[in-house]
Formats: sequence, structure tokens, C-alpha cells
Amino acid sequence: RIGVCIDSVVLGNGAGRGDLLVGSSRAEIGEWPKGEMMSESNIQVVKDAFERFLAGDIPGFLELVADDVYWDHRGPEGVPFNRLYEGREAVGEFFKVFNETEEASIFEPREFFAAGDRVVCVGFCRFKVHATKKEWESDFAMAFTVRNDKITHWRIMFDMGLEAAACRA
Repeated sequence: RIGVCIDSVVLGNGAGRGDLLVGSSRAEIGEWPKGEMMSESNIQVVKDAFERFLAGDIPGFLELVADDVYWDHRGPEGVPFNRLYEGREAVGEFFKVFNETEEASIFEPREFFAAGDRVVCVGFCRFKVHATKKEWESDFAMAFTVRNDKITHWRIMFDMGLEAAACRA
């Protein structure tokens, strides 16, 4: 049996037990945080992060990010913040360049789903690029890993081509 969950693969031995493979790390499924309370708590961490982002409180946002966070905003060339960031300080740099580049006119986290330490948010956004005055919009999905009330991993999926086109003069 093989199952896929966002950026993880679960491999089973057919007996209802499997291993979780994430990059080069490996953990028994039995080690995953379990229960509705853990998922709800992790959703609340993500909602708090969105609230701080929308209020422009980036220092407060960064308080919810782990020291060794893995922040993945890789995408097409031409967008100055499209790269992988590792560590809280690097995520602060992401937001600095992000805010210098574009501004949200609409940012709507709409639905949240969680299982263990994983949270996915789907929503809609519209941004305006400062340098070109071009707008772009897209639905998005963001995948978070939350451990000990800190975001340890983040990845976004949306139409990055639209954003790259808006950044071009």
C-alpha cells in the first residue's frame, strides 16, 4: 500500500503498519502526534500566524516559527524571493524582500485541514507588484508542519507563473 500526503510518502508492509519517509529522515507512523486536540492546536498556530501576517506583525509572526524552519518558496526566475530559506532569520529576510516587492490587496485563508503535525490551508490571494504596478491573483494551498507550537516547515502552491509575469516590466 502506498499513500501520498503533500510532500511525504507513506509506505506500508500490507499489515496495516508503515513507515513515513520525509526527505532523508524516517519515523515510524506510531510516533506521529495523534488526536483531534493536536490537529486543532496546530490549526490554531497557523491561524495565529496568518493573523499576525495580515496585521503586518512580522516580528510576532516569526515568534511562531522554529529556529530551524524550512521555508520553501521556490519558483520561476524573476521573483526576487523565490528560493529556499532555512532558519528563522532567513524567513525574516523572505518577508523583507516580499514586502518590498509586492503588496496584498486580497489575502483570504479560507479552509484548514489537519492531520497530526501537518496543516494545509487553501485560500485566495491578489497582489500588486510595486515596481510594475501589475496585479496578479491565484488560489493557493499552503502546507505547514507544526511541532511544539512552532512552524517547522512551509511550502506554498499557487500559479507562480502569474506572479513571475507580474514582476516582469
